[in-house]
Amino acid sequence: MVGLRLGTRSILLASLAFVSRAHAQTPTSADVARAEGLFQSGRQLMREGRFAEACPKLEESQRLDPAPGTRLNLADCWERAGRTASAHREFLDLARIAEMRGEEERAAIANSRANLLQAKLTKLTLLVPAGARVPGLQLFQNSALVPEAEWGAPRAVDPGPLVVEARAPGRRSFKSTFTLPSGAATHNLTIPQLVPEGAATAPRASDAPATRGQTLQRGGIGLAGLGTVGIAVGAVFGVRAVSLYHQSKDQGCNERNACPAEALQTRRSAVQSGDVSTVSFVVGGILLAGGAGLYVWGTNERSSERARMAMLVAPLPGGASLGINADF
Repeated sequence: MVGLRLGTRSILLASLAFVSRAHAQTPTSADVARAEGLFQSGRQLMREGRFAEACPKLEESQRLDPAPGTRLNLADCWERAGRTASAHREFLDLARIAEMRGEEERAAIANSRANLLQAKLTKLTLLVPAGARVPGLQLFQNSALVPEAEWGAPRAVDPGPLVVEARAPGRRSFKSTFTLPSGAATHNLTIPQLVPEGAATAPRASDAPATRGQTLQRGGIGLAGLGTVGIAVGAVFGVRAVSLYHQSKDQGCNERNACPAEALQTRRSAVQSGDVSTVSFVVGGILLAGGAGLYVWGTNERSSERARMAMLVAPLPGGASLGINADF
């Protein structure tokens, strides 16, 4: 049964199915059965092109019942899912095991797969300037410790979201979250000197003084609001002026504002309401137009501010997008 399972797990070439396996202990029959089910499910998902779902099943199958054929399928799955660095390491490890056993042909095939991936690897270099090398400094990549010997050297990483954190005793940690695109490129991330605990922190965005562009935009919104109120007042008094005008006509006033005594006050109120309406419309329109102009000015100013800020913060080469840089 073991030989049959190894055969069914073989990928690419039947000759790649190594005849031995290494475990810390012999798996139980339940583990073997579950591993086989996960393996078959993972292979089916791979045939359907659903690699993100397939790879975890193969990983669990390998954990429950380690087998070379499963590892080969897993490496192939990782490669197809875009996890080029993980696949590259797996093929290299399989080649190393084959070489130790004197299985030259199998080692050559695994090395060939690794070499093909070499040209596709995405790499990240963690640059640590001398001033940032404080005592006890540790770097972590996706929560895994990065050995100091690997600082400053390009390291193969899987493309996609990445979190790099720097920690040191008595210092606030630094965390950078970004996304690396796929493709053969080397990206650089410089680790800053960690701020001592208790030192003043940079103001949060909500506490920072408003920029010139923000001030202009806020002023524009305020003026536009006043202008809207002015126009609304003008509309109210306009309606009142028309209503009083018609009322005064009903009371005997003519077009030349000649009115009986009892209608004179009504006509005067109509004229006054009309004057207020006109002034309110004019002032409201000016304020509304001025507010719109200020807002556009502020928008353009903020675009310029963002452009200047982009020049101050060097992006990662190769198109990586920096998401968060913060001290904690």
